Amino acid sequence: YNDMINRYDQKLYDHIASVGADYKKSFSDRSWNPEIKSGIYGEYRIREYTPREFIYRYDRLSGDERVDYINLPYTEMMNEKWLGYDKVYIEETTRKSNAYDGKNSIAAAYVEGVFPFGAFQANLGVRAEWWNMSIKYDRAISASQILMTEYKYDKVSVLPSFNATYSFNDKNLIRLAYGRSVNRPEFREVSPAVYYDFELFAEVQGNPDLKMATIDNVDLRYELYPSAGETVSVGLFYKNFRNPIEWNFIDMGGSYRYSYENARSAYTTGVEVDIRKSLDFINIPDLTLVLNAAWVKSRVKFSDEGLVKEKDRPLQGQSPYIVNAGLYYTSSEKIGLSASLLYNIIGKRIVGVGKSTSVDGNSDYDVPDAYEMPRNVLDLTINKTFGKIVSLKLGIKDILAQSVIMKQFPTTTIDGVKQEREQITRKYTPGRSVSLSLSLKF
Repeated sequence: YNDMINRYDQKLYDHIASVGADYKKSFSDRSWNPEIKSGIYGEYRIREYTPREFIYRYDRLSGDERVDYINLPYTEMMNEKWLGYDKVYIEETTRKSNAYDGKNSIAAAYVEGVFPFGAFQANLGVRAEWWNMSIKYDRAISASQILMTEYKYDKVSVLPSFNATYSFNDKNLIRLAYGRSVNRPEFREVSPAVYYDFELFAEVQGNPDLKMATIDNVDLRYELYPSAGETVSVGLFYKNFRNPIEWNFIDMGGSYRYSYENARSAYTTGVEVDIRKSLDFINIPDLTLVLNAAWVKSRVKFSDEGLVKEKDRPLQGQSPYIVNAGLYYTSSEKIGLSASLLYNIIGKRIVGVGKSTSVDGNSDYDVPDAYEMPRNVLDLTINKTFGKIVSLKLGIKDILAQSVIMKQFPTTTIDGVKQEREQITRKYTPGRSVSLSLSLKF
């Protein structure tokens, strides 16, 4: 009964300064026109994060008053008649270990060459980046002792890239590309500070042992340009991850705490189709179809070290399929009408990785992964201009208003037979929104 109402306040100061310069030089030898590009970039960032937490305690109320108080609407609980040193009072419970100061520096330089050879063109480049980050916070080493702790991260990354195209004619080409990129942890991801996420209804804590992820990307794509403004492309892609950063959670005894963790490696591979095509071939010249769809397979690999054995599974956050489609209508300038109808759906994906506890491979006591289930989203926008001054716009977002559903699929063994059940852990409806705006242009 002593901590029913909490008040949470946080202050975050973030300052970023950056500078960059680019240089381009073209060479011309009549039949050959290569180009060299180079540049430098620097960034410096500092952050100060300070949270404060308070609890409204009512242990000084009598037994009957306490029962009456906890059944009041929230607005009445904050009424002055209930507040006082001998009634409901505020106690600060701020933990210094949840505050931190961070510094982040990035220095980068790149060089790229563009080499055309008739129908063939090759872009070769490399980028070098130095990353240095430090974060300071108070670490509790006992109930009464606090120790100032600093974590430092220092890494130099060499990121090569290659992009080659072969043009069969002015409408058809094939492209092969490779590039290496990095995913660096943010301050909040490496800070051990615990904060409450009001969308997850759970606590979130960083991981100071988090490592930078490195991704190698390979893409093979065929591209067709039927006419101006129209594209059709079909591509195969493969991504290899080293130390991918994932979102996981553990059971804190009635509630979850989310955090971040590196897996050993992972990969994604798939097929992507991208289309932008006018429908004038079916006598609807003012209507354009846009479609982007991908089928993706992903897998995560874990280290064999340690007592707890993690299971191989899809990459957290990666859907097995994604579809984005849209119809765009644009009338003549005289009519002044335009409209768009957009559709989106993503496949069942892991939004939180449940921590494994099994040593012998028995998953009956594991915290099951949390999945976001597929949901159809449809948006409509209509814009009408009246002359050159007045414009009226109607927007309807999430027309279908389907619920966002999170599920878990725990397994258990009964009489030697492993069984899986399905349970909804979270469900809410974001809601449909309608907007109408009038604008004047002078």
